[in-house]
Amino acid sequence: MQVPHIPKVPRLLRQIQSNQTCYDPSLVSIGPYHHGKPELRDMEMLKVTFTSKFVDDSGLSIQYLYGKVAEVATDARRYYAEDSTNEFDDEKFTQIMFLDGTCCC
Repeated sequence: MQVPHIPKVPRLLRQIQSNQTCYDPSLVSIGPYHHGKPELRDMEMLKVTFTSKFVDDSGLSIQYLYGKVAEVATDARRYYAEDSTNEFDDEKFTQIMFLDGTCCC
């Protein structure tokens, strides 16, 4: 059975001139594909602020919430295209999932 995944946009579609601005985020990245791009750095900093607010509002500890994300991070990694998350160790991948999941709730 094939595991569902979050694919990357095929190169063939990216090469079409009219598609040049369709597939890359202009403000915020969610997930690992565009994480760390310099043009998205301002929003990365805001994710920390939004996450802090979410944690405060939840009434739960950050350790508890982060632990819940860490429990499923290995499984979540399998949903992304093969080899697309290799640049992130387990801790960094979990951090990405935590910040992106809590700031966008």
